[in-house]
Amino acid sequence: MKVHFLNVGHGDCCIIEFDSGRTTMVDINNAESIDECTRNEIFQEQCGYNIPLTNPIKYIKSKGIEHLFRFVITHPHMDHITGLYQIRQKCKNVWLYQNEFSADDKLSAEQAKDWEQYEEWRRQIGGISANPRVLSLSAGACASYYKEDEILILSPTEDLVEKAVSQKNRNIMSTVLLIKYGKYKILLAGDAEAPTWEYILANYKNEISDITILKAAHHGRDSGYCQAAVSIMRPKYTIVSVGKKPEQDASCKYRRYSRHVYSTRWKGDIVFECNLNGDVDCYTQYDR
Repeated sequence: MKVHFLNVGHGDCCIIEFDSGRTTMVDINNAESIDECTRNEIFQEQCGYNIPLTNPIKYIKSKGIEHLFRFVITHPHMDHITGLYQIRQKCKNVWLYQNEFSADDKLSAEQAKDWEQYEEWRRQIGGISANPRVLSLSAGACASYYKEDEILILSPTEDLVEKAVSQKNRNIMSTVLLIKYGKYKILLAGDAEAPTWEYILANYKNEISDITILKAAHHGRDSGYCQAAVSIMRPKYTIVSVGKKPEQDASCKYRRYSRHVYSTRWKGDIVFECNLNGDVDCYTQYDR
């Protein structure tokens, strides 16, 4: 199994190539270039440093990936769905949890297309003849295909979505996935925040122990960091998908429990090869 964390700036895009052939993409952010603020920050930290962002559509084409068996939208923020319109015809199944959130106030013309596509898929949830098939899956949901790929959905729930609405915080309704592969565990945390982690700790405490690869919640911010959860997970690798370094960055906190903490802003694309009869090999685009 291969797991790709793409360098998409301030956003997320993870691709999992399952042995079953059911290639899955979790979120997308097709940012074409680093914003000026991020570029200036990186330049100040390391003179002359310049790292191009990865276009997810071009990336999957370069890897010979023609179709996505699953496209998972963790929550409706634009840094997780920008580029959605461009991959719409590649998706066989779409996972997004039912909600009534509206579009952000300021969208580019391309992002407006992405949001319109998101709304169209949201209207198609549960439709038998919909192409792609759109599923609204809550914590603990189980069916043959994702059971065979050993995907456990840890969140959201209806209660978490209600909290997200009442607190006007979409991060709370993030889809959080735990993927098992032999002795390895991969946890993709979306932008989960305190209420999300509270639910996971109350219901899946044993399942999240000894994580091999953790995608840090909310781009490595303090708001997504949960010491109680991370101390149980003790991930071998923690991946922070981020462009501009957050003002409240929790990377140092993750390092207390994680052997390796890598950010896409410095390492570029990060790819793991998980071998059932061996170890996990990690490859980074840049050796920094």
